[in-house]
Amino acid sequence: MWFERKRKSVSPDHAKRIWRTLEKYVFDNLGSLPVSAISRRDAIEILRPLEKVGKLSTIKRICQSLNQIMEYAVASDVIRANPLTKMINSFEKHKVENMPTIRPELLGELITRLLQNENIQDKTKLLILWQLHTICRPKEAVRTRWKDINVNINAGLYLPKR
Repeated sequence: MWFERKRKSVSPDHAKRIWRTLEKYVFDNLGSLPVSAISRRDAIEILRPLEKVGKLSTIKRICQSLNQIMEYAVASDVIRANPLTKMINSFEKHKVENMPTIRPELLGELITRLLQNENIQDKTKLLILWQLHTICRPKEAVRTRWKDINVNINAGLYLPKR
């Protein structure tokens, strides 16, 4: 019931990822139990092997999903309280490493080397140049469609013909 509601609020791909993660790591161990029988200890124990192999971001996503399931059960009057609240605190913290940046004074050299590199396809060069001009993230750039772009040759977003 929770998933039927959740899938309406996320993209189809995200919904598939959530369900696949629950199938892979949760359902075999907890799936046959009624929600009222799931304890914090049970949930933590099924996730410890993931912690040992360093899948900390997976643990975080699973804890979020399990917490949402339990909150839905509380809201639906199936259980009185969520036993999994703040369960994530029993695991090692996932350390996010930001991508390194290029110093502004090196941008000219980067662009020159990019344009001179014959091993990189033109479409890849254009994508990188476009990202530098728009400051969009790689995922956003890859998902952009031509209909979203106003092509203006005078803007300098083109490669010279060879």
